[in-house]
Amino acid sequence: MKKDEILLNKNIIKLDSKLNIEKKRNLSYELNTITRQKTNRKLLGLFKTRLWLYNKTKQDSLKKFKKWIHNQVGEPPAIFRIEDIDETRESMHYYLNNKGYFNAKVTPKYDVKKKKATVVYHIDTKEIYGVDSVNYQIEDPVIRTLVLNDAEESYLKKGAPVDSKLFDREKNRISQSLRNQGFAYFYPNYVIYKSFDSTDLKVDVSTYVLNPTDTTRHQQYRIGDIYIYPGYYTAKSGITSFDTLSLPGGYHFLYKEKMSIKSKALLNAMFIEKGKLFKQNDFNDTKKRLSELGIYKFVTMRYFISKEDSTTLDFTIFLTPNKKQLLGYDIDLHTDNGAALGTGLNVNYRNRNFLKGAEAFTVNLNGGVEYGFGSSNNLFQTIDFGAQFNLYFPKWVVPFKLKNNPRRPAVSRLTLDYNFLDRRDYYRYDVFSTSFGYEWKQNKHIKHIMNPLSLDFFRILEIRSAFSSILNSNLYIQNSFTNQFILGSNYSFIYTGPVRKNGISFYYRGNFESAGNIANSFDRIIKPNQTFQPFDFDYSQYIRLDNDFRYYQKFNRRSSLAGRLFMGVGTAYNNSTEVPYVKQYFSGGTTSMRGWRLRGLGPGSFVDSVLINDPSTQPYQAGDFKLEANMEYRFDIFSVLEGAFFVDAGNIWTIKLDDRGPDAVLSSNFFKQIAIDAGVGMRLDFSYFIIRLDFAYKLRNPIPDENGNYSVYKKLSDFNPFDARLNLAIGYPF
Repeated sequence: MKKDEILLNKNIIKLDSKLNIEKKRNLSYELNTITRQKTNRKLLGLFKTRLWLYNKTKQDSLKKFKKWIHNQVGEPPAIFRIEDIDETRESMHYYLNNKGYFNAKVTPKYDVKKKKATVVYHIDTKEIYGVDSVNYQIEDPVIRTLVLNDAEESYLKKGAPVDSKLFDREKNRISQSLRNQGFAYFYPNYVIYKSFDSTDLKVDVSTYVLNPTDTTRHQQYRIGDIYIYPGYYTAKSGITSFDTLSLPGGYHFLYKEKMSIKSKALLNAMFIEKGKLFKQNDFNDTKKRLSELGIYKFVTMRYFISKEDSTTLDFTIFLTPNKKQLLGYDIDLHTDNGAALGTGLNVNYRNRNFLKGAEAFTVNLNGGVEYGFGSSNNLFQTIDFGAQFNLYFPKWVVPFKLKNNPRRPAVSRLTLDYNFLDRRDYYRYDVFSTSFGYEWKQNKHIKHIMNPLSLDFFRILEIRSAFSSILNSNLYIQNSFTNQFILGSNYSFIYTGPVRKNGISFYYRGNFESAGNIANSFDRIIKPNQTFQPFDFDYSQYIRLDNDFRYYQKFNRRSSLAGRLFMGVGTAYNNSTEVPYVKQYFSGGTTSMRGWRLRGLGPGSFVDSVLINDPSTQPYQAGDFKLEANMEYRFDIFSVLEGAFFVDAGNIWTIKLDDRGPDAVLSSNFFKQIAIDAGVGMRLDFSYFIIRLDFAYKLRNPIPDENGNYSVYKKLSDFNPFDARLNLAIGYPF
């Protein structure tokens, strides 16, 4: 930075209009994005770290590392230029005019102190102009009738702002509506708005629909023949001779070699059929469905006027196959909150076209170990292994025939799963699971997952002496930690909201699970005088409901806020006294309450004498109810390094009184048993995976001390930075 240069310190938008808070916030954000010159970025909104690094690493005689810091991490100073102010003012004025603020005034002012400039843009939007009436000037009688019949759907309703984006949306709506009624070559540029007569901030809009330059009216088309190339490669596009398979509906499959996929699988993805009126939605849905099959790298669809009939469109569909089989792996690294270091390996195999009907077959093999740092004699504290097999069918697999081809088909899924876990000092068990169900999208934001049938066998292979003493002193764990047969069903509702203009988005997942009702029917009907015990396993009967709500707000491309609220409850009934241990809730660990070890928190304010007497004992706490809230502020530091500040609050409880006493039971005083931790994190973001390191501090313990205090640190001087629990993991916690 030269001596006579001035640094741009701030750009400030001041709106003088009487807009409501939300409109004011949105408009201020939008206007900030079009300023010609941006200020230097700040770490945590406070420190211009990148500018400081740039200035500290001068270009002359730099070593390699300092040169990299200067060029890649550092940021050159934002030099203040008066000419940028005028260009920004013009851009803002143009933008406000397009939003309907025709009388808006933009008045920039700047102030320089100590070679730092602050620019303030005073904006008086005045009143916004609104639509008063809309009239249509359409010569083509067919087009006029269709547009008027659809006028109730218009975005240009009385009182709507005269916003250029709104007019563009209306052009696209009219075009899309007509294209769905056979007008395949109708485009938005045929719709224009020629005149605006404004009085008292009200505008009369005249909508014109133009005819094509080469004819007096637009043509309506029907679908002709459909030519499908299921094995099309651009490198072989010179091939002109194909074998042909013609099927009813005007479909013609052209292939050089034997077809690698059954024709029925492709026909199930077709919404276009010979003789039907052309509809843009049918065209789009066909292309989307073919792409979703997952076996094609590229799907190219084209249509052209038939040589035999000028009112008919013939189609060509070029399908470029994807690689059929994939093999990959990934490595997992985590800590059990400082008690152990865990490593794992996952190997994945995928066949995209397993049964030649676009069925996907996947295999996931995973294994891992946790190395102990405590008093255990075993170097490997935990050994686990898992194998999962999935077969996906790109259709509804149901015991009855579907009359129509659904617009949003389900993916039917058959799953086989096996998991083995050996906690060397405590127990060994394995779980065999199988399920059959469906996944389908209601729209781009809502997804459903339903498993009408799921089956789990939980088998205890060995209970060692350390855990046996725990079971003897804890009836709740003893009742739930038994061989279990779980026959039930489950359903999940997932909502992924769009990112709004202010950077806010929402996510919600609700899960409902019920088990034991079918098995109980066997008890009542088939075996009324004896208990139904498949493979000598007791069956479990319970219901469970989970709610996972997440909130994300992106302030800019460098910082964001993420929040999560989780609430879940499960209860056993009839045949069972407790929910199975593998289905109970727990808290603590790298993705939960990070100040506590995995399963080390709760239930309630219950004090476990086993853990108190031997802190090296692997925690095992579980409960029927869980409430947890998490919040993270995430920000970029430089390059791939990100930072975070976080706070976690929550606990688990039991629903019924057991041998752990009333302190473990959910009651009206549950808020007194809320645990709180907070900390700081660092993340290495390599795009394809994230290595996360979090340092968490307990701030509030759900168990009061001898003086009735819940706070871990009574005063600031008590804080010890070495009290942190280290959390090492892959990926974000939520």
